[in-house]
Amino acid sequence: MFVRKKTVSGGTYYYLVKSERVGGRPRQKVVKYLGAIRPTKQDLEEIVKRLGDI
Repeated sequence: MFVRKKTVSGGTYYYLVKSERVGGRPRQKVVKYLGAIRPTKQDLEEIVKRLGDI
């Protein structure tokens, strides 16, 4: 999993994204919207821990 930074109408937003194969082709799936504040490493570890193995 990784964090994607996306800029929309001048605002920056963060998403937790997972890569997976669908029909033999790689696809990226948004697992969780993280908000407008950049998450710290500790925040990400806690989120992943709460979500479990996705």
